[in-house]
Amino acid sequence: MIIDVTPRNMNVLECFSSETRVRIIGLLNEKPYNIGELAEALGMSSAIITKHIQKLE
Repeated sequence: MIIDVTPRNMNVLECFSSETRVRIIGLLNEKPYNIGELAEALGMSSAIITKHIQKLE
């Protein structure tokens, strides 16, 4: 993937500013997960994962 590092792409770049969001992207690259499964896989609460998913959306 090639991403231009420009202010126009700030939303995409922000996705990578969190280790948790990068880990979520990595997991979702392997297979579909629901919020509960992501929370369990990452050892976090569903509420925290939901906040990260909202940011990714």
